Amino acid sequence: MNVHQVDLNVHLQEDVRFMMHNERHQSFKLCLQAQDTQTVYLTLVFNELGRKKIHASAEAMISPDCCLGPVANDGVVGTDKITKNILVEPEGIPRGYTYSVFFCPNERTHISTPNRYSYQFVEREEGMEFFTFMCKAKNDAHIALAAAQDSHQLYEIVLGGWDNTRSWIARTKMGDELVTDLTTGVVSWDEFRAFWISWTGGTIQVGHGEAPSNESLIMSWHDDNPMPIRYIGFTTGLGSLGEFRIWKKKGRSLSFPRPPQKNPNKNNAFF
Repeated sequence: MNVHQVDLNVHLQEDVRFMMHNERHQSFKLCLQAQDTQTVYLTLVFNELGRKKIHASAEAMISPDCCLGPVANDGVVGTDKITKNILVEPEGIPRGYTYSVFFCPNERTHISTPNRYSYQFVEREEGMEFFTFMCKAKNDAHIALAAAQDSHQLYEIVLGGWDNTRSWIARTKMGDELVTDLTTGVVSWDEFRAFWISWTGGTIQVGHGEAPSNESLIMSWHDDNPMPIRYIGFTTGLGSLGEFRIWKKKGRSLSFPRPPQKNPNKNNAFF
């Protein structure tokens, strides 16, 4: 089995340094076999609050003696690099978050999400198999279709993940991407944008606009063993605030189709 020497280089932006020295660059030499992984832990010191960039790059070379002897003459056999934005927040007094939810019959539900991953749920109306909503977020708008509010087993739709460049569908919280699409700039913090989500017959579909259509479809995935959907949740990822609007206007449905009958004793956010 081939053994690879991986040279890992970590670069920090200004106002960030490593705990053990004042440099903004540090290198690591790792020895890995095929399909192997290794975690490198770093302790950093941040001089200012806000978003800070950390850049990492790696080169892999064949090294039969596991980094002890010379590297093979084949040169570099693989490279990779990534830049991540880290949000630095103050420590000390526990931070409080305000959730603003306004319920207006036959008008609008407005949900504000803080910059942390924490779903706010509303109950799905009986008979509903799709809905539309308006979203304003810098990136990472998450919508959950769940059987229960406290369950990790749900359908998770992410719009504008990876710094607002990709969207995907998963079958659990923070789960593997079952289907993904390149969607650069799909959400915006400067304006509300309309989207629709449907789940008829176990097929989860997501699209642009105020009504489902093939022309506005962004992505679709079919579940052969579909989960029941009783709640719809909204949140944004760490580092992104979010605003979600769901409503129904008289004479023109912009969101949820009214079922044939409604229980007058049931408090529901959508109507």
